Amino acid sequence: MAWRMTNETVEIGEIFQKGFCDECGYDAEFFKVVGKRGKTLVIVKLVDSEPTGKEVKNGSANGEEIRAVPSKEIGEEIKVRAYITEEGKTVLYDINATDWYSLYTRGDTSERTGYYNRSDS
Repeated sequence: MAWRMTNETVEIGEIFQKGFCDECGYDAEFFKVVGKRGKTLVIVKLVDSEPTGKEVKNGSANGEEIRAVPSKEIGEEIKVRAYITEEGKTVLYDINATDWYSLYTRGDTSERTGYYNRSDS
């Protein structure tokens, strides 16, 4: 079964995260759902994040857990498409996406490691 395009399981105010990694470490950005259009489009807005105070270890990289701050919206609204995966998970995907860095998953906590870990400063 292929992914099915629909925004029926997405709720206004819900938080999704978009993680990225490179040779320097791992970080994530959080997005709040602020609207829906039609049957497949979702409107999101970047929100700020803050450390939770919990340390994490990811392989050899030390880091910190971070959480979304939904009340602190940043920047412009972004249009994305909503899908339900073969496993039944709801994900968001950048329109005209070409790689996995365009994938948003549900969640209001993540981690920041390596160069991106601000607690080492």
